[in-house]
Amino acid sequence: MDISVIIPFYNTGEYIHDTIKSIQDYKGKYSYEVILIDDGSDDINSIETLNNIIKQHKFKLIRQANKGANAARNAGCKVASGDFLFFLDSDNKMMSAYWDDAMQIFEANPNVGVVYSKPIFFGDQSRPGFETDEFDIDKILNGNYIDMCSMVRTEAWKSVEGFDENKELNRLQDWEFWLNLFKHGWQFHYLSQPHFEYRIRKDSIGGKSLVTPDNRPEWYIRRKHVDLLFNRFKKIQTENTDLYDKLQATENIIKTKNQQLKQKEHLISAIKHSDFIKIYLQIRNAFSKNKIVL
Repeated sequence: MDISVIIPFYNTGEYIHDTIKSIQDYKGKYSYEVILIDDGSDDINSIETLNNIIKQHKFKLIRQANKGANAARNAGCKVASGDFLFFLDSDNKMMSAYWDDAMQIFEANPNVGVVYSKPIFFGDQSRPGFETDEFDIDKILNGNYIDMCSMVRTEAWKSVEGFDENKELNRLQDWEFWLNLFKHGWQFHYLSQPHFEYRIRKDSIGGKSLVTPDNRPEWYIRRKHVDLLFNRFKKIQTENTDLYDKLQATENIIKTKNQQLKQKEHLISAIKHSDFIKIYLQIRNAFSKNKIVL
């Protein structure tokens, strides 16, 4: 199996059909399986919708008590048979080119552990989306900008022992996962063209401000990855030291040049005011009157 599609599900029966259809629209060469993880849904309509989908399609279904998105993803990954894991939330939609473009990157570079993409936003457009960009560890340490709708090498997921299921991570789970993968030496590749559709809902994290009174998830992540923050500080300190040394060297050169200019100015001034110049000018004037050329 090439790709295992991991879909956590929690009371999203209203949107799941769009998600499934976007997967079925894929007509490429790579084989895939779909794994749905019902994370303790309690909405009757959503449960019924999910049951009907399982009857219609040969998808794997895992049911568990509500443990959160990370636990749901781990549960799906543990039964996955694909060499690559594609994470898709149950209210979003993938574009058919995503897998082929991502697999080309993976096949060309075995050190790439994650391929992620720019999204197209739809749904509640009155709420802002988020910006994505090329991977930069200094930038992502300030805050996450990579959505979970990404393809991850199964080997990479195993190398970090999956997602952190700590209860303090009730949000920002993807951010912690990316930092952990980076620490284990995996590279990231950014597809700058949109490859999935992100639904903005009034009750979704993507439609809410990330500035909340509860900062426990952020502090948990920063404590766990304090070594990355420390390394970044050392890098900035080294860069500032190098910059200071260059500025100091430039300042010394300027001082030397200024001293040389002052010495020249003093020499010219001394010559102008010396008796030698006065005598020379008198002799030259005398010869000029007699039309004698010096």
